[in-house]
Amino acid sequence: MNVDVVLRAGASNGECPTWSVAEGVLYWCDTFRNRLHRFDPRTGVDASWEMPATTGSFALAAGDRMLIALRTGIYRFDRRTAALEPFAPAPFDPRRFFWNDGKTDPQGRFWVGPAYAPLEGRGEGPKSAPLHRVEPGGMQRASTAPVRISNGLAWSPDGRTMYHADTMAQEIYAYHVLDAEAGTLGERRVFARVEVERGGPDGAATDTDGCYWSAVYNGSKVVRFTPDGRIEREVTVPVPNVTMIGFGGTDLRTAYVTTASRTLGAERADHPLAGALFAFEAPAPGVRVPLLDERYFA
Repeated sequence: MNVDVVLRAGASNGECPTWSVAEGVLYWCDTFRNRLHRFDPRTGVDASWEMPATTGSFALAAGDRMLIALRTGIYRFDRRTAALEPFAPAPFDPRRFFWNDGKTDPQGRFWVGPAYAPLEGRGEGPKSAPLHRVEPGGMQRASTAPVRISNGLAWSPDGRTMYHADTMAQEIYAYHVLDAEAGTLGERRVFARVEVERGGPDGAATDTDGCYWSAVYNGSKVVRFTPDGRIEREVTVPVPNVTMIGFGGTDLRTAYVTTASRTLGAERADHPLAGALFAFEAPAPGVRVPLLDERYFA
């Protein structure tokens, strides 16, 4: 498959490519440079906003509103005014963890998970924490067993299966959604293992065929799994650290892929495209990521 460079972003750690149907643009973030980006594929223009802390993920709402997950907690953000408003504090010690991968479920609720990344001198203590469901009222409910680096959130087209990954464990999990309205999950099962040296499954998305696409950190690829966990295809991306995939375009068949340059060190010169935003044409449309419930902004 032809993989194109659509933006030579040079991101430290690109994440969360999310398509805005209303605007026809792609939002994404650069986690460790603390920036939210807006990329317009029609013009090639990439604009950005600076955030006050590590920026793991976000979720779009109607209009210019969104929730954004920073190291210090969840915030409301207005892209028109650039106003940032605290919504819910982090339920963990932000000197040890930051909010990482997050996504809106089919009911319009924001789910977000942690990543263990202690600040200097804060390495003692627990190294894992659970995925959380953030309610419109600000309550944060732990929803899974603790993980070290939470990633891979996505839902099947029918909403009956939730996927989640732990990059450090190199495992992708599947949960049967017992009660969609309540957000109740059944027991987790290992959906697939992604074994690569110094890496594992990162950000993910699903398509309308029911397949699960996983970016592979330090694997130079995106993998498409069938609903029963078999590898259907692998798409090579010409950089080592592939961080997340998201679907966009008018038909949601353009697969956008974020990448990272942060951990390459001396190898950085060998990978001039590290941190770029890539795209390719997918064999099936992606599952549309819903907008947030309006109650988050009541």
